[in-house]
Amino acid sequence: MLAHHFLNPEDPYFRSHPGVVPEFELLQQKHVMSILLYLGEHDNVTKTEIYTIMSNTKNMKQRLIDMRDEGWIRMDSRVKQDSAVISLTEKGAEMAVSLRLLRDVIRKQD
Repeated sequence: MLAHHFLNPEDPYFRSHPGVVPEFELLQQKHVMSILLYLGEHDNVTKTEIYTIMSNTKNMKQRLIDMRDEGWIRMDSRVKQDSAVISLTEKGAEMAVSLRLLRDVIRKQD
């Protein structure tokens, strides 16, 4: 699980990662926001589907594990034998809603 720190200039994490909000570290990694948005709009998504749609890089497996460890997604391999089914937790669903709202604000024309 990623360490959570307050934005304290005396914190060693803050000093070694200037400008990074620790709680957003995983969220800022490639594909994480897209995965949350996709899972928020689709049911019964397999890990294979995520790999196909997003990317099948060596980092994707670890990214999904990190998202699970943060409590954003759950992976259930009992549902489907050939590939785990991924779904949002309550926390992940709240994050997906917030990301959709942010996306809508960005897309909004003045």
